[in-house]
Parts: sequence; C-alpha cells; structure tokens
Amino acid sequence: MAVDVAPLIGRAEAMAALRSAVTRAGEGGGGLLLVVGEAGVRKSRLLTVAVRLARGGGVEVLAGRATECGGA
Repeated sequence: MAVDVAPLIGRAEAMAALRSAVTRAGEGGGGLLLVVGEAGVRKSRLLTVAVRLARGGGVEVLAGRATECGGA
C-alpha cells in the first residue's frame, strides 16, 4: 500500500494508528477512527491523509461532519 503522502510533522503516533487501521480495514476488519482536538490542531489535514491512505489501499471511506450548536 504505497501511497505518496507528504509527512505530517510531529504526528508519528497518529500516522501509525492510521496506517494500522487502514491495514486492518483492507484485510476485512471493520473499524472506526475518531479524531478529536481543539480548533486549529490540523485534524482536517490528518483526515485528508487518512482518506488518501485508505482509498489508495482500496478501502471504502465513509465520512460525516458535525457542527457545534452550543449548549449541552
């Protein structure tokens, strides 16, 4: 599964988890990745890389979004 992805500085642990999840999915195992964090910590960039890795490995990607509504 060689997909050319620009490196994410300081994200070795997160990338290892992503690669492991993509490998499991490609082998038929299900899974879920939940990415959380404060605004501006590059969650979207991390997910962009995850999607490229998954699709490059032939894994179907489903995505959802949520908006902050305040309150609760």
